[in-house]
Amino acid sequence: MLNSNDNIKRIESDIKDNLVNIFPNYKLTLRNKSLLISGVLILLVDNKIIDRYLIEIEMPDMETRFYPVVKEIGNKIPKIADRHINSNGTTCLFYPDNYKKYYNRKTKLSEFIKGPIFTYFIAQSYFEITGVWVFGELNHNEFGAYEFYSQKLGVKDPQAITIFLNFLLEKHNIKKNSFCVCGSLKKFKNCHYRKLIKIKREVPSVMIENSVKKIVKFANGMKDYINGQNKLKEAIAQIKKNNDPFKKIFYNENSATKLLHFIGTKFPPKIYFKRKN
Repeated sequence: MLNSNDNIKRIESDIKDNLVNIFPNYKLTLRNKSLLISGVLILLVDNKIIDRYLIEIEMPDMETRFYPVVKEIGNKIPKIADRHINSNGTTCLFYPDNYKKYYNRKTKLSEFIKGPIFTYFIAQSYFEITGVWVFGELNHNEFGAYEFYSQKLGVKDPQAITIFLNFLLEKHNIKKNSFCVCGSLKKFKNCHYRKLIKIKREVPSVMIENSVKKIVKFANGMKDYINGQNKLKEAIAQIKKNNDPFKKIFYNENSATKLLHFIGTKFPPKIYFKRKN
């Protein structure tokens, strides 16, 4: 049992032996059969205290949660997506489907705290001062799902990524001797097949299925954005051609939202593009 007395003793021993300097005062509690560890995380670098954060760690059950869920409970970080933290305080340490890079059944809690948790909060403190993510960042939600699998598979086409992932879910059949859907003109068995089998071993099906939904939503959003851009160009061209009196109001990149509203087209979410200033 994950939350057995023996396991709790192992966690306590691990914290005392390996985290005495950065997680000295902690509390272990059981809530709804979940083991929670809370306390102040001290960001200690070269024996200097950089910052402190009050955190809560919910240990995984390896059935519905496959890695520890970490919350910032001191209200020190704004709970917005751009700070990589959810409204309930749960932190975005990494893209969920990549969790095995950081955690498995043999990973000690101290290793997880010294690894992705410590790195995450160092990055938060650095961003608070400089406005820069020192270790870089992935995008959020649908764009983040697309970006993760695009990098992992080396494919930019969201439709191809969706086909690959549905192959892993046994919802789409790709014959080994057929051309790979990535467009390389190589046979599937000599192209992406091995990469996909590796992903299937590393990522639970429930996570892959969730990512497919996000990538499909991202792809649909991109289509809406492209259609909106085309309508925007047509409307601007018509305004310029007719010397329309609305030209001075709407012929402006920063007024695109007003113009699209004016011509009856809703602009897609900000996540799909960066507006020029």
